[in-house]
Amino acid sequence: MTTNTYSKADFRALRDKLGLSCRDVADALGLSERTVKNWEKQSHPKNPPDDVWQWLKNQEITYYKAIEESVNLVKEAVQAADGVAPRVITLTYYRGQDDYNRYGRDPGSYHVVNTRTRAVALELERLGYSVHYQYPTDDNNIYTRATHND
Repeated sequence: MTTNTYSKADFRALRDKLGLSCRDVADALGLSERTVKNWEKQSHPKNPPDDVWQWLKNQEITYYKAIEESVNLVKEAVQAADGVAPRVITLTYYRGQDDYNRYGRDPGSYHVVNTRTRAVALELERLGYSVHYQYPTDDNNIYTRATHND
């Protein structure tokens, strides 16, 4: 029985925010993709159960921790360079799953990593840094590790 007060739209929005596809959620929880898609349909009578919501909320905690860790890495690097920030912070961005499987740090979805990378970029830009994205195969690539899957 579901006792939370979240809507189907809340579920979809949070899943999208975290860069998770319906397939990602289904695979992680041992469910069918159709089940996850049904939870998001307004016309379907069932909502995601509480344990699924808890899993998704835990993914959100991981998302925010990864962003914070990445931003802190940049701040630490600037501090180590006597406070002189680089002109541009370069973040790795993946073209697709094959690209991530080959060059990424941990197993997982490139959608999740790219979503976290975009969130890191927004926070860095908010702090006054310029951000540049680069594919891992581009020359002189600088890898930003903390945005990867845990």
